[in-house]
Amino acid sequence: GKRIYRKYFLLLNRAIYLEDLNRKEEALQALEELKIAINKIENTSEVFQNVRMSVIVKMYRMYAKLLNELEMPYKAVEECEKGIRIAWLNNDFDRVFTLWTTMGTIYYNIGDYENTEKFYFKALDIRPKVKEEFLYPFNYVNLGTLLIQQKKLQDAKQYIEDAIEISRIYKDDLALTESLMAMGQWCIQQKLY
Repeated sequence: GKRIYRKYFLLLNRAIYLEDLNRKEEALQALEELKIAINKIENTSEVFQNVRMSVIVKMYRMYAKLLNELEMPYKAVEECEKGIRIAWLNNDFDRVFTLWTTMGTIYYNIGDYENTEKFYFKALDIRPKVKEEFLYPFNYVNLGTLLIQQKKLQDAKQYIEDAIEISRIYKDDLALTESLMAMGQWCIQQKLY
């Protein structure tokens, strides 16, 4: 009916649900269905009337994340770049922050630590423009893990402690668990058993 925009939310939510069930290939297929549905809209102005920008950006982030997990990193980089472009043009700095961190994670899995660090720090540079502070632990834990690997232990500790604090404030159990595991890695490096 008149609320056609809800269709795109439902398709995205289906992909999110399948990913949460660890059914990654099915989640990827659901994202393909969403992309096809969006591409069927012929007029660009109709796309923006019927599909929220956040849905499109989240779709690209999910694509990148899933492709990276399915060991298709170069395709993941492509999809992530598309999402970054759209988020940047629409001044959605929360999504740019998340996508740059995702890009860093993709490069980390490839073994390109120079680009990994570049994207993690790029995300940190726009922190003043990020409205949702609960997004920070995603970046902090990943950056902390990289810094542990690079033996920059004092810097790593600070980022990981910040991730733990923010995760506790927002009662984000998953982020808190990942932050505490990163702190465990830090302690192992320090031989603080």
